Amino acid sequence: MKRVFVTDRSWPSYDDFTSRVEAAGGTVVFASATDEQTLICEGGEADVVVNSFAKVTPDFINALRHCETIIRTGISVDTIDVPAATARGIKVCYVPDYCQGEVADHTMTLAASALRRVAFLDKRMRSGVWNSVEAGGVPRLSHAVFGLIGFGAIAKKVAARARAFDMQVIAYDPYLNDEVFVEYGVQRAVKMEDALRDADVISLHLPLNPDTYHTIGESAFAAMKDGAVFVNTARGGLVDTEALIAALKSGKLGAASLDVFETEPLESDSELFKMDQVLLTPHAAYYSRESLPELQEKSTDEVVRVLRGEQNRVIFNKRELGL
Repeated sequence: MKRVFVTDRSWPSYDDFTSRVEAAGGTVVFASATDEQTLICEGGEADVVVNSFAKVTPDFINALRHCETIIRTGISVDTIDVPAATARGIKVCYVPDYCQGEVADHTMTLAASALRRVAFLDKRMRSGVWNSVEAGGVPRLSHAVFGLIGFGAIAKKVAARARAFDMQVIAYDPYLNDEVFVEYGVQRAVKMEDALRDADVISLHLPLNPDTYHTIGESAFAAMKDGAVFVNTARGGLVDTEALIAALKSGKLGAASLDVFETEPLESDSELFKMDQVLLTPHAAYYSRESLPELQEKSTDEVVRVLRGEQNRVIFNKRELGL
């Protein structure tokens, strides 16, 4: 029987997962802890590794004696050292399409709430202040420009939602053809600085990898329009947190709405908690009553495909492996 090693538990129940794996001829082993040494000691004999949030490091990957596939139960592979897996000939699979609508909805909710200063007004009202105008320069949404950094599947859905508010949308993505932006009714920013300069709200939609780490830092915040709103529902590591806090303190940023952080959970003593112009959610953009069961089903499908010798639906390193 092929051994399916689960690095960490993130679902309410794994009963259906275990039943389906066993029905396909596999056996499930759950790691007793998520540290690297435990994963190395307990996962070496895995044929398939199933991963949620634990770090799949080069040392762990090199300890896998005959693993075929690592499956990330999420829309990205940033927990996995993909080059190390590729060097070992291991496929890296993931589920990029299970929560696109939810993330787009959450992004638009955070953006609109920040533009309308909802968090600030809520906190003031709870402190006994009844004042509708002290929120300052709240723009009419139909007059605001929505900027997207990255224009993949989720960003395209965000663009549609922003346009439903009659907002102008500008997007930066150097890897797409002009026709894509025309199709979605979005102005193309030739350089990232163009989007940063012109947008009233900037929303990040990039994958996290060594090339995109701290894409948004001191220089990026300096390039933004004074009083702009910053939204991040992508990955915390895309942003230099200290530069973000400095931009908020200086007033360069008017507000920020954040669902992801460089360190998760967010440290209890983070200065972000003390700022009235900051709206925080706990990496929740993916979640809905429907999305989690969909993720579980699609992730389990990928494991079953491996056990049955079938082609996986989405292989992140397919080209590098020559598949």
